[in-house]
Amino acid sequence: MILIDEYDVPLENAYFAGGYDQMTDLVRSLFESALKTNANLAFAVVTGCLRISKESIFTGLNNLKIISVTDDLYSEHFGFTQKEVESMLDFYGLWGNKQKVREWYDGYLFGNTEVYNPWSVINYVQSCYRNKDAFPKPYWSNTSSNSIVRRLVERAGENGKNTNR
Repeated sequence: MILIDEYDVPLENAYFAGGYDQMTDLVRSLFESALKTNANLAFAVVTGCLRISKESIFTGLNNLKIISVTDDLYSEHFGFTQKEVESMLDFYGLWGNKQKVREWYDGYLFGNTEVYNPWSVINYVQSCYRNKDAFPKPYWSNTSSNSIVRRLVERAGENGKNTNR
């Protein structure tokens, strides 16, 4: 089993540093070796902010199943569900913090499933270890970059920015 998180970060960094073509070749070669010609591989999960396209660095791979954040399939696995958060708060004696956790870390919608940000919930619960009234923080902010998306939106023409479609 291979798990590759944020596959697109090296590509994004290379894009801004002027080495995109070289990084694309490297990532394509790595993925083909690890994901296509690996006789010991049962399955792999690849995540990233940029959509995976079968016509890109993944051209040489077979049997890709692309699951978007708008799909219902597996949507409850993109974060913690309400029930999971409540179980965690109960386990750690933080039931009284339920509303605070909801206000700060709830609100992600994958498919039709509302989930909590796992990184933030885990960090908040840990911050309550010594002080059950610890103030929540935006743990998720600045943990990754979306500058390539920002740049593409900035360069997009009016049709690319039209939200009325």
